[in-house]
Amino acid sequence: MEIKKRIPKCFFNPVFVSALLCAALFYSGIFTPRRKPVVASLIPPASIVAVEGRVSSNPVKTSAFGGCYCVEFAVERTFSRGASSSAAGNCRLYIPSAVVEASFPGKLRTAAGKSGGAVVENGIRLRASVEKRIRGGFSVVAVSPASVHETESFWNRFFFFLVRLRARCRLAFRGMMHSWGEAGGFLLALISGSRDCVDGSVSDGFRHAGLSHVMALSGMHLSLFGGIASFLGRRLSTRRFADALSFFAIVFFVWFAGLSPSLFRALLCSCILSASSSLRLKRPAPATVLSLSFLVHFAVFPTHVFDAAFMLSYASLGGIVLLQRSVSRFFSKMLFPRLSSSLSASVSAFAATTPVSLSLFGTVYPVGLLSTVVVSPLVGVFMYAGIFGIAVCLAAPFLSVPFGAIISFIYGLVKKTALFFAGFPAFSIF
Repeated sequence: MEIKKRIPKCFFNPVFVSALLCAALFYSGIFTPRRKPVVASLIPPASIVAVEGRVSSNPVKTSAFGGCYCVEFAVERTFSRGASSSAAGNCRLYIPSAVVEASFPGKLRTAAGKSGGAVVENGIRLRASVEKRIRGGFSVVAVSPASVHETESFWNRFFFFLVRLRARCRLAFRGMMHSWGEAGGFLLALISGSRDCVDGSVSDGFRHAGLSHVMALSGMHLSLFGGIASFLGRRLSTRRFADALSFFAIVFFVWFAGLSPSLFRALLCSCILSASSSLRLKRPAPATVLSLSFLVHFAVFPTHVFDAAFMLSYASLGGIVLLQRSVSRFFSKMLFPRLSSSLSASVSAFAATTPVSLSLFGTVYPVGLLSTVVVSPLVGVFMYAGIFGIAVCLAAPFLSVPFGAIISFIYGLVKKTALFFAGFPAFSIF
């Protein structure tokens, strides 16, 4: 009995134990989920001159090939110079920046005309000419992508309408943020996940300050949007209406931003908690919620277990769930309750993610223990101010300039604070 009391309760939870065993199997190499298949087609890879399929990720700007955007691409059809074939599998598509950015605010639209006016966003179907293949897997550099319209059925056309609506919303939002300059680019990254408008020195500064998780869409962003919707719902109607509005806001944000591993984890946790609340069940323990989320996440997207974002997201939240109570006992004797809670969460997450970061990157930034406590609240204020500013400016566009000045001022505080912490040394094993 005495030994049992010393063992944390979560180790007697079957859901937690199942998730722990699965993680041990995955990362020990005993069982490895099958990676995405290569492209299977009747046309030999060397003869493929064009591909058609669906974009399955948000475009991410890279320095490869003189500056291209990279997207995951689900191939549905391949073309040679005299034939075509149905196909299956996935590849990485590299599209020239001039083509992708043609529809961005402040860009010339000549490239859009040359490319058929394609919008490169998650869910859009494209046909693209293959300029060259990259050694190894079926990753290609594509030129002249053109949109392919859905014509097969009502549901396909409806899905195409939704993805086009999402693409237009993201472009319109990008246009609004463009008028707010550097602060708008940072807010764009925090809300839509598009970091190509964030200055490189700021991105590097956040990483060197141990604040990469702040710019990664995760539970912090979902709780912010869900909290705003819940607050408005309670002012307008009942608690049940507020819960429904909060859940709708969370789903809308995920639809708008896209399913990154960390954001999908946060969505699963929110769905589990919402379902238990709707069914009037006892609120599940945090370890149960995280474990069930891990198991469902693996079942839906098994290849996410290879992503650094997946591992760091679950490791950080797992550290908070398992370690925060013990760590907070130490800090509660010396600090105010709120500061003690924030610092204990930061220490717990850092302790759990350090082995993962060292194994993946060989470097950790210990200053993140303190910078998270200081910068995260500032980023929260920045996001609240940005969302309020967006709502006001949509109703009264002439207020865009004064609100832009306010947003820029708050952003300046966030940037200077983050860059200050970025000056502290890192720990590296290489």
